[in-house]
Amino acid sequence: MKDIIDFAYSQKGKNLYSNKKHSHGKSYEFVLVYAGKGSFTVKDKIFPLKPACLYCIDGLETHCSSPENPSVYERHILVVKADFIDKLIELTNCAKAKEYLFADGGKCLQLSDDSLTKLSRLFYEIKKSIC
Repeated sequence: MKDIIDFAYSQKGKNLYSNKKHSHGKSYEFVLVYAGKGSFTVKDKIFPLKPACLYCIDGLETHCSSPENPSVYERHILVVKADFIDKLIELTNCAKAKEYLFADGGKCLQLSDDSLTKLSRLFYEIKKSIC
């Protein structure tokens, strides 16, 4: 899919960006954490890195994950072009959702068990469609 810049399904352990501040340009990143503890920095905000959290990040902002124990850090990662999200917002008329999720660089959302299951299924569907 041409709108997906980066995708990792069930990534475990350290990756190239662990403990390194970075940005992705005009994009949006979604990190769904399943296991691990530590911190997640977006711009000048520090969020707890913990299971059942979805991190929504404006790719223009500097960010990094800092897992306490990288060997148990498990997550799904999706980075999409900003144009894709902008088109989706336009089609669904959900500009307030975009403002909420990406204001001041990004947001950390603690998910319910039901939301975690649904979002995990969506990541799996993305995996099936691009692999």
